[in-house]
Amino acid sequence: MYSINTETKEIVLPLGDTLAFVVDLKLDGEPARFPEGTVAIFGVCKERARNVRWLFSRVFPVEDGSVAIYLTNDDTRDMQAGDYNWDLRIVTDPEYDEDGTVRCDDPSDVVTSIFAGSGDLPDFRLKGVAAYV
Repeated sequence: MYSINTETKEIVLPLGDTLAFVVDLKLDGEPARFPEGTVAIFGVCKERARNVRWLFSRVFPVEDGSVAIYLTNDDTRDMQAGDYNWDLRIVTDPEYDEDGTVRCDDPSDVVTSIFAGSGDLPDFRLKGVAAYV
C-alpha cells in the first residue's frame, strides 16, 4: 500500500501498485480557477536537474480546482526500485501531438510547476518487487 507524507509530499509506492489521490490547487488559500481544458501533468524523474526529463508522465484534467491522480500497475511495474522525484505541472490551453503528448507551442499556453520553482522536488520512492497482474 502506498503512503503520502502530507508535509514533505513524499510518495512511497510498492512497484506495480495502484496510486490514487487528489490534489486541491489553491492560490492564496482559495481554490484556484483555471480555464476549461486545463490539464495537469504528473511526472516522475530520476534527477533534479534544470531541464527535467520524465521517466514517465500522465495527463489528468483539472476540474473545479482539483486534480485526481491515478497511476496503474503498468505505470511502475517495470521500473527499478529506488528513489525518484515527482512534480505536477499545470498547463492551460494545451495542444497535443499525434501520440497524445501535451505540447506547449504558442504564447497562450501557461505552464506552472507546482514544486519545481520551490527548488526541491518531492521524493517518489519505489519499493519492493512488482507483480504482473
